[in-house]
Amino acid sequence: MMSIDDLSHLLAGQKITSRQLVEQALAAIKDSQGEGPRTFLQVHENEALAAADQVDARRLGGAKLHALAGIPISIKDLFDEAGVTTLGGSKVLVGTPAATRDSTVVERLKRAGAVIIGRTNLVEFAYSGLGLNPHYGTPKNAFDREIGRIPGGSSSGAAVSVTDGMAVGAIGTDTGGSSRIPSALNGLVGFKPTARRVPLDECSRCRSRSIRRDRLRKPLPTVHCSIRFWPRKTVAFRCRPRCAACVSQHPKRCSRTTCRQRLPTPS
Repeated sequence: MMSIDDLSHLLAGQKITSRQLVEQALAAIKDSQGEGPRTFLQVHENEALAAADQVDARRLGGAKLHALAGIPISIKDLFDEAGVTTLGGSKVLVGTPAATRDSTVVERLKRAGAVIIGRTNLVEFAYSGLGLNPHYGTPKNAFDREIGRIPGGSSSGAAVSVTDGMAVGAIGTDTGGSSRIPSALNGLVGFKPTARRVPLDECSRCRSRSIRRDRLRKPLPTVHCSIRFWPRKTVAFRCRPRCAACVSQHPKRCSRTTCRQRLPTPS
């Protein structure tokens, strides 16, 4: 199981191509004996292949690309994508208008060159840590497919998409463990970044979080890679003048949490 960081270096060295990674992911999704139908609510096959080819062409042309460029990433079905209806794992929203723009998370991934492989299943509207979904099926835990143990949730499809090689990394959500629980139950690393690090627009009721695939013994390379992807905080903090512990240089914070004031980030 290779980390995002490892695969990124292989891509940069042109030892593998993004198209190869995407084709491997698509093959795993289509595996008749696999969890693809219960893991993905929508697969962006043509778009993913086209995006992979574009990244490979830019890399061959000598362009210096982002660490995530060419990496297949799955998106939890709570984040808007332009032209796609966000269902939130429910049947209630079937037939509602499609999103008119990408959520900030999806927009940043695309800007970095990541390949969006598809939209993953979840607990309906993310309201449980078990991972069950009566409408679209429940992905089975990676450690016990025969009995069909719970995958954890609410980002159930996100976790299983990574364990089964249907994506190299996955974007989920996490308020009280919705990425960390399925990560723990399926042997992954679930990374919950600092609140407000990523804007919450165009994400159905949730805060953006991420699950990342990595070796359990050495989770840091991939987590560090995911941290590099997110820009610095979109909110700055400043202390009241009376606080002696105030640190003037952004983005440092005052050590006294009671005196924080939220301010717009300087441009």
